[in-house]
Amino acid sequence: MSSEELGLPSFLVGDVLIRHPDLAGLDSPAELFAVDTPEAQSAPRWGVFWAAAFRDAPPLPTSVRAQLPEEGGFVVRPLTQPMPASVLRVEGRCLQAPRREVHAELGFPEPALVSNEVFAEVRYGLAPSVVQRLDFEDIREGTLRLFAIPGFEGDVRVVTLVDELAAKEVLAQIHHELTGGLHRKRLLEFLHAAAASPAAAKWPSSSEVTSGDFVESLLQRPVEPELRHSIPEGELFPHQVATVAWMQQIERQGRQSLQVEPFHFAGATLGSAYELQLPMGGVVAHPPGSGKTRIVASLAAASERSAAASPGTGAVAAAPVPATEAAPSEGRRWRWDDWLHYF
Repeated sequence: MSSEELGLPSFLVGDVLIRHPDLAGLDSPAELFAVDTPEAQSAPRWGVFWAAAFRDAPPLPTSVRAQLPEEGGFVVRPLTQPMPASVLRVEGRCLQAPRREVHAELGFPEPALVSNEVFAEVRYGLAPSVVQRLDFEDIREGTLRLFAIPGFEGDVRVVTLVDELAAKEVLAQIHHELTGGLHRKRLLEFLHAAAASPAAAKWPSSSEVTSGDFVESLLQRPVEPELRHSIPEGELFPHQVATVAWMQQIERQGRQSLQVEPFHFAGATLGSAYELQLPMGGVVAHPPGSGKTRIVASLAAASERSAAASPGTGAVAAAPVPATEAAPSEGRRWRWDDWLHYF
C-alpha cells in the first residue's frame, strides 16, 4: 500500500489542547470543516480541494443551517473508521493526514455545528506571525485541515495541518487563475512563518514527557557514569538526579552552536541554512514542589567536591526563597552544604 493510500503528507502548523462543550464526548478523531453562510442555505459548494471527495455529499442538516453564524462557521464530522497507526501520529512537523475520501467511505457521517469559539482557541494557539497570515478561505478550500483528537478527561487536541498536495497546486497557481498571485504570496508567507514557529505554544507536561511522546525525555536519558558518582546516593529523587546530571553535562559542554537547515515542503524552500550560537547555561523549570532548590544545591555541592572543577568556573543560580522558609540562623552566611542539610 502506497503512502498516499495510507494518508496525505502534511505539515503541522498548529497544535493546541481545547476544552469546549461542542467537542465534549468525542470518542474518535474528527475533522472540522469551514462553511460559508450563503453556501449552507442550499447544497454547499465545497472548496476546490474538497469538490471531488464531496461530490455526492448530502446537504447540511436543517438544524445546522439554521444555527450557522452570519460570518460563517464550522462543522465537525467524526472519523469512526479505524485508521492506520501512521495517520495523525504527531511525532514531528511532518505527518500523514487521513485521505479526503474517507468521509465518503464512511457514508458522510452527519456533521454537527461547532462554535466559532473553538476556532478562536485554535488561532490563539498559533504564533502571532502565523495568525497574521491565516485565512478562513484556506480552511474552506481545503489547503488547511483541522482535526480534533480526543484526549484525557475532556481535553481535545486540535491540530492544524497544511496539505502538501494542495499547497503545491496553490503555489503553482493551479485553480486560482484570477487570484493566484495574491493567494500564492500569502500562502508562501504563511508557510515561512509556520516553519519558523513551534506548532504548540506550550511546554510539554510531565505526563507527556514520560509517556514516550517525546523521545528526548529527561527521565529517559541515562546518567553518565562519571557524573553519577558525584551525586549523593539516595539523597535525591530520580527526576532530581537526572536534572543534576543534565546541568553538569551543560556545564561541561560549554558554549555550543546549532546548525539550522532549511525546510523543504510543497516544492518550496522555507528558511535558510545558518549557524545559531546557543547561550550558555539553561533553565530548570520544573513545577512547584519538585525540589528545584535541592537540585541546584546538589549541583553546587557536587561541583565543590569535584577535584576536576577548575577555579573560576561553575554555575550561578537565581531563585526566590519562599517567605515561609526562614533561614536556620539569621545573619550568617549560608554554604551550599547547609542548604542540603536544611532541606
